Amino acid sequence: MINRLMGINLYEKNNFLGNPAGKLRHSKFQYGDIYEIPLPNGKNAYGRLYKTSILGIYEGMYDSVQEIPKEENYKFFCGVTTILLKDKDLKIVGNRKFENEEDAWAPPFCAINIIDNSCCIYYKEKFIKCDKKECNDLQVITFLNKEELINKLML
Repeated sequence: MINRLMGINLYEKNNFLGNPAGKLRHSKFQYGDIYEIPLPNGKNAYGRLYKTSILGIYEGMYDSVQEIPKEENYKFFCGVTTILLKDKDLKIVGNRKFENEEDAWAPPFCAINIIDNSCCIYYKEKFIKCDKKECNDLQVITFLNKEELINKLML
């Protein structure tokens, strides 16, 4: 599926990220925003917004945002669209500013072209062709809708 793994063509990149060049056009979104994601077990998960519409999901489930550890430990990163960020069930409950502009970039990801199964590294809005061995230690970028995100969090 096109929305599962990001190919290397520009259409898929822009479609997945929800906007051209991954820039946040809606003024209410700020890098570092903390999103509260309500879970079916009554707890919450939390995610921090990075550049190019990447959400870093904190490890653990919590009763409130105050319980998130000060250390930035993430369970996983995923791509999100503005549709998900605007969802009525997700709330912005805080903002953890990045120390500098460089820190607002999510770590490099492995992107797989679903047409020819080739790999590239996606980092800072750039795709760098590589072989599969170079992607071994990188998370494969996924783009999740709300239901998929909650299901992944409940694993």
